[in-house]
Parts: sequence; structure tokens; C-alpha cells
Amino acid sequence: MATATLHTQQVKKSLPALLVIFAFSIVMLQAFNLVYQNIGNALAMPESAALLTAIPGIVLGIVCMLYSTLCDFIPLRGMSIFGVCIFVVGSLIGFFGSFNFWIVLVGRIIQTAGGQVAGSVFLVTTVKYLDDKEKPIYIGIYGAVYYFAAALGAVTGGIITSIDWRYLILIPVVSVVFLPTLIKNLPNETSITQKIDVFGISIFGLFAALLVIWFSYPFVEIIGAALLFLVVFGFYVVHGKHPFIDVAFLKNVGFLLTVLIIFGVCFFNYSLMPLFNTVCSEVHKISIIDISLACGVISLVAAVVGLMSGKLIGMLGRVPSIYTAIVLIAVGFIGFALFISAGLVLLTASASLIIAGGSLGYTALYDCAADTLPTEENGRGMGICDLILNVSGSIGVAIYAGLLTNPSLKDMHLVPGVAADSTSYANICLFFAVVALITLIVFALSKKTITKRA
Repeated sequence: MATATLHTQQVKKSLPALLVIFAFSIVMLQAFNLVYQNIGNALAMPESAALLTAIPGIVLGIVCMLYSTLCDFIPLRGMSIFGVCIFVVGSLIGFFGSFNFWIVLVGRIIQTAGGQVAGSVFLVTTVKYLDDKEKPIYIGIYGAVYYFAAALGAVTGGIITSIDWRYLILIPVVSVVFLPTLIKNLPNETSITQKIDVFGISIFGLFAALLVIWFSYPFVEIIGAALLFLVVFGFYVVHGKHPFIDVAFLKNVGFLLTVLIIFGVCFFNYSLMPLFNTVCSEVHKISIIDISLACGVISLVAAVVGLMSGKLIGMLGRVPSIYTAIVLIAVGFIGFALFISAGLVLLTASASLIIAGGSLGYTALYDCAADTLPTEENGRGMGICDLILNVSGSIGVAIYAGLLTNPSLKDMHLVPGVAADSTSYANICLFFAVVALITLIVFALSKKTITKRA
């Protein structure tokens, strides 16, 4: 027992370093989301500039699942060393190749792939090695760091681009200073001796990759290929010798129901800020500076709730926390619809409720998902949760974009007292509120099964 406690204390020393590296990754992601067009213009490739954010975003959606899964088979120390090295290599490629758009793009892809390793290792380390009281606290800190880094990325991108954008891509090189801490404190063994299922992980990875790509490029051929790989993977799970996800894993009803709730809670993730920005700029004609400040407030709320979520779950309990999170999301969207003509303050307050619910729900549900699985399957479990999180948000933003361009939505006056130019946005908010309420009902019906497994 004393040895196990000592080992846990040693592993915890690596978590701050992993968080800082992960924060660098998110800063890069958000900064390039802001300044990609400037870089495209500077390199005489304005028509291709969006690739600097679109392709790394797709890569991120894929590797989130892949890395967490590999953490069940590869020592966390080796995973982290690999991630930092790739993170730095991608940064150097982008910096020294800054004279060519395509070299910069390759650098960003490698940089994104490397930076996410720290995030995946942090989550898997947390759910494998920390006790039940500490797990939700650290998962909440992880979410808080994400939101804080996202806000910092927007500011950093604007400041550095005004000097020289090449220095932006060089920031993650600082990550090398954390290598000694990771090498010293992360475990160099795995909880299972099973060999890596290269074939199974590859087939599932191709399915996940095509699914994520389809939301950016919705061609029938892509979704058809994704479904084909899913069928092949299902056959392999049933008939393969040692698949990395076996039939027993898929029969874990508690875990699958938790994943379903994650889908509902994260459905609005990629849609909230575009909706907020569009309403503020198009309906209220608010300046970009004021909108940016409001977005900073919203991100700060998410970060604070993330930091407090572990203690809140400890006080309220896991089930009440999930109920609270979903209700906050539903109330926030209903408030957004009702106050859509009221101005920036009430819109910011409504968006803050929504993102607070999402931050609290993320912590509680990931903590719950980890507890429905045996320790040796936590990596795969976190990988699937990350995949569902990304897919859910992608589906949500795809539906949001479709509703936004649907002319018939303007004629449906579902919210009383809303001006004609705001009708579509109010109806979209009601749609998201309905998704949250359906998620609430599903959770109410399934909580006994989920908590029994947990």
C-alpha cells in the first residue's frame, strides 16, 4: 500500500508539466484559428489559408481517440517523450519552412498531432492512478486549462501576428524543458501485457478519421467508406483473436449509456461561440472588440467552473452534478432565445450558463465513464469519449449551419416578442434546448444502470 501511494505521488508530479504542454497545443489551435488568413495572405496563398485550421482540426479529432487507446498498451513515459519530440519537430518545420505555405501546413499537422499526446496522457494518468476524490478535481482542471488556453490563444495570435507570425508557431519548443520531469515521474510500464492490436486500431482509426473528415467535407463516398470500415471492425471484434475492443467491452451498458449522455451534453460545443458571435455582430451590430471581451468572459466562466467542478461534484454528488449541468445548458439556451433582442449583457449571461453546464458536465461524465470500466481499459474508454465529444460537436455545428441557411426557419415564430431578423437564431436556441432536455430524460432513465456500473 505504501509503495502504491508513493508511486501515485510520483505520477502526480508529472501532471502540471503535461498540462502546460497541452495548454501550448490549445494556444496554437486557437491562435491559428484567428490568424490563418493573415498567414495565407503573407504567403500568397489566400485561397488555401483555411487549410491551416481545417486539416489540423481534423487531425486533432482523430488522434484524441488514438492516443488514449495506445496508452493502454504503450508506457505513459514513452508516449509523452514521443509527443514532446513530435510537438517540437512540427514547430521547427513550420518556423524554418515559413517561406512556403505547404511546409507551414505540414508543420502545423505534425505540431497538432504531437501536442495532443500530453492531453491524452494527462487524462489517462488521472483516471488510472488517482483516487476517486482526486479524479474529478484533475479532470476539472484539465477542462479549465482548455478554456483558459483557448482564450489565451486568441490574444496571443493577435499580438504575435502584429510582430511576426513565424514566432507564433515556435512557441511549443519550450516544451522540451519539461522532458526531465516526465521521464523521471511517469511510469514506464503498462497494466496489460497484450500486444498492440495494430489491425484493429487501424481499422477503427480509419473509421474515426473518415467520420471526422465527413463533417468538414460531407461527400457520400466518405460516409460510405466510414460505414464500410465500421462493419469490418464489428466483424473483427466478434471473430478476431485479440481485438483491442472486445465483445465484453461493447456489452458494458453503463459505459455506453454514459457515452450517449456525453454526446448530448457536448452537442453544442462547436456551435455556441459561432451562434453568439453571429447574433452579436449581425443582429446587434456590436463591435468586434466588445464581442471579444464578452467571449473572454464566457471562457473565464468555463475555466472557473472547471477548476471548481471537482469540489462541486464532491459536495453535490455525481448524479446531481450531471442533472445540474444539463439543466444549466437547457436554461441557458432558453434564456438566449428569450433575450436574443435584449443586448450583449444578457446574451453573455445566457452563454455563460450554457458553457458552465458543459464544463461541469464534462468533468462529471468523464469521471463517471472512467469508473464504469476496469483500470486496464481506461485508455480505450477515454479515447472513445474523446471521439464522441468531437463527433457530437461536429454533428451539432453541421446541423446549426443547415438550420442557419434554412429560409423556412425564419417563418416559424416559436419565441414570442422576437424581431424578424432574430427569429432563426431564437429557433436554433430552442432546438439546442430540446436536445438538452432529451439528454436530461435519457439520463434520468439510465442513471441507475450507469451508477451501478460505476
